[in-house]
Amino acid sequence: VLFVGRIDAYKHPEKMLELLSALPDEFYGVMIGDGELADGLERMIKEMKLSDRLKWIRKLPNQEVQKYYYVADCFVNFNDKEIFGMSILEAMYQGCKVIAVHAPGPDSIIENGISGYLVKSAEDMPDLITSDEKDEKLEKHKIVERIRTNFTWEHSAALFDGWIRSALNLPPRPRD
Repeated sequence: VLFVGRIDAYKHPEKMLELLSALPDEFYGVMIGDGELADGLERMIKEMKLSDRLKWIRKLPNQEVQKYYYVADCFVNFNDKEIFGMSILEAMYQGCKVIAVHAPGPDSIIENGISGYLVKSAEDMPDLITSDEKDEKLEKHKIVERIRTNFTWEHSAALFDGWIRSALNLPPRPRD
C-alpha cells in the first residue's frame, strides 16, 4: 500500500498508519514524503508498532517514485480537499489501483469502479484493499488509458481552446 505526498496536516498522513493497522499483518506500507508532521508521525509509527510493516522514504527523486507506483498493489489518497492530485495521475499512469477519499480532484480523475475507487472516508479503504473480487473489475490498461486519453497536455490545451473560443463566440478550431 503506497502513500506519496507531503507529510502535512491537509494530506492526513496519519491515516496511512491507521489504515495499515486495520489491514492484516501480511500487508506492507510505503510512505514517500516529508513535512511538518514528520516528528509526530515518527512517534506514532513507534507507538503503533508499525516499524516492521512500513517503509518511510522522506526524499526520493521523481523518477525513482515512479518505480514504487509501478510495483505497488494500490495507492491511497486521504486528502478530502484535494483540488487536483498529481500523485493520483502518476499512480494511474503506472497502472496502479488508486483508492481516494472523495474530493474535487479525485472525483474528476477517477471513474469509480472502473479506473480506481472513491470512498467517503479512509475507514472504507481496508475492504477495497483486501478484496480480490473487486480488483477483477479494474483492468490495468483501462487505468492507464484514462490518463492517456483525458489528462495529457494536448487534451488540456484542446479543452482550454474550446472554452476560450466558446466565450468569444469563435468557431471551433479546424481539425488536422
